Amino acid sequence: MPPRTNAAAPSLSASTGWRSTRTTTSLREMRLVQMAHGGLGFKQTWTPAEMFSLAIRNGRRATGAPGSGELGPGNPADYVVIDLDRLDRDRIMPVDPMALLFARGNASLVKEVVVAGKTIVRDGVCSGVDLPAIERELRALYRTGVGKLANFQRIWPPLSDRLSGWFEQQLTCQ
Repeated sequence: MPPRTNAAAPSLSASTGWRSTRTTTSLREMRLVQMAHGGLGFKQTWTPAEMFSLAIRNGRRATGAPGSGELGPGNPADYVVIDLDRLDRDRIMPVDPMALLFARGNASLVKEVVVAGKTIVRDGVCSGVDLPAIERELRALYRTGVGKLANFQRIWPPLSDRLSGWFEQQLTCQ
């Protein structure tokens, strides 16, 4: 296996705002990268803690966010508070919380999100944002634009059938 480098590390932006789908998607992407590049069997290329650190650092770099993602004097105060009691709800034996985050992490575990020193999410609720109003506005935009998709809607059924057949052929065990 080639040596690991930060350039090939995953990217997770911890400072570009919060949405539950973004948090869950970021965790899924980190899991996929860990599965693809984390080593084979029990031989790890990156530990979950290294993967998480690289994801935040590269995510900040990719979005142009300042700092390295480390909490410290003078650094941007961007962080996420995870409910570790819920993350390790069955607590049978001691387990690295970072390993559990990779295995079980999802947006429902987010207790608080702080960006630039300001709390923007508390107990899963965005502060200062009328989420139902935003969702209504987006649905109205989608409903208005759906008429422009008539050609796509017409060709989708046969395309879907052909694609599903192709995937079934590729994923066979024969």
